[in-house]
Amino acid sequence: MSVSAGVTVDGTLSAALERAEREEVEKVLAQTNGNVAQAAARLGIRRTSLYRIMKRCAIASPARSRGGPHA
Repeated sequence: MSVSAGVTVDGTLSAALERAEREEVEKVLAQTNGNVAQAAARLGIRRTSLYRIMKRCAIASPARSRGGPHA
Protein backbone atom coordinates (compact mmCIF):
# COMPACT_ATOMS: atom_id res chain seq x y z
CA MET A 1 0.00 0.00 0.00
CA SER A 2 1.35 3.45 -0.94
CA VAL A 3 0.61 6.66 0.94
CA SER A 4 0.86 9.82 -1.13
CA ALA A 5 -0.48 12.53 1.18
CA GLY A 6 2.35 14.90 2.14
CA VAL A 7 4.92 13.25 -0.10
CA THR A 8 6.61 15.43 -2.71
CA VAL A 9 7.07 14.77 -6.41
CA ASP A 10 10.53 13.39 -5.71
CA GLY A 11 8.88 11.04 -3.21
CA THR A 12 10.56 12.05 0.03
CA LEU A 13 8.87 13.18 3.17
CA SER A 14 12.08 14.85 4.33
CA ALA A 15 12.07 17.10 1.26
CA ALA A 16 8.47 18.11 1.98
CA LEU A 17 9.31 18.86 5.61
CA GLU A 18 12.36 20.92 4.65
CA ARG A 19 10.32 22.91 2.13
CA ALA A 20 7.60 23.58 4.73
CA GLU A 21 10.22 24.62 7.29
CA ARG A 22 11.88 26.96 4.79
CA GLU A 23 8.57 28.55 3.79
CA GLU A 24 7.57 29.13 7.43
CA VAL A 25 10.94 30.65 8.35
CA GLU A 26 10.86 32.95 5.31
CA LYS A 27 7.28 34.01 6.13
CA VAL A 28 8.09 34.83 9.76
CA LEU A 29 11.30 36.65 8.82
CA ALA A 30 9.27 38.78 6.40
CA GLN A 31 6.66 39.49 9.12
CA THR A 32 9.42 40.64 11.50
CA ASN A 33 11.21 42.71 8.84
CA GLY A 34 14.22 40.40 9.05
CA ASN A 35 14.59 40.60 12.83
CA VAL A 36 16.01 37.16 13.62
CA ALA A 37 15.48 37.44 17.40
CA GLN A 38 11.79 38.31 16.95
CA ALA A 39 11.34 35.62 14.30
CA ALA A 40 12.89 33.00 16.58
CA ALA A 41 10.60 34.06 19.42
CA ARG A 42 7.53 33.73 17.17
CA LEU A 43 8.70 30.32 16.01
CA GLY A 44 9.32 29.23 19.60
CA ILE A 45 12.99 28.42 19.05
CA ARG A 46 16.32 29.93 20.07
CA ARG A 47 17.96 32.50 17.82
CA THR A 48 20.96 30.20 17.32
CA SER A 49 18.63 27.40 16.19
CA LEU A 50 17.03 29.75 13.67
CA TYR A 51 20.46 30.69 12.29
CA ARG A 52 21.23 26.97 11.93
CA ILE A 53 17.97 26.40 10.04
CA MET A 54 18.69 29.42 7.84
CA LYS A 55 22.12 28.04 6.99
CA ARG A 56 20.77 24.55 6.25
CA CYS A 57 17.97 25.94 4.05
CA ALA A 58 20.24 28.53 2.36
CA ILE A 59 18.21 31.48 3.63
CA ALA A 60 20.30 34.64 3.53
CA SER A 61 20.89 36.52 6.76
CA PRO A 62 18.57 39.55 6.65
CA ALA A 63 21.31 42.06 7.60
CA ARG A 64 23.49 40.86 4.75
CA SER A 65 20.69 40.74 2.20
CA ARG A 66 19.67 44.34 3.05
CA GLY A 67 23.20 45.61 2.62
CA GLY A 68 23.96 46.01 6.32
CA PRO A 69 27.29 47.22 7.68
CA HIS A 70 28.92 43.80 7.31
CA ALA A 71 27.80 43.15 3.75
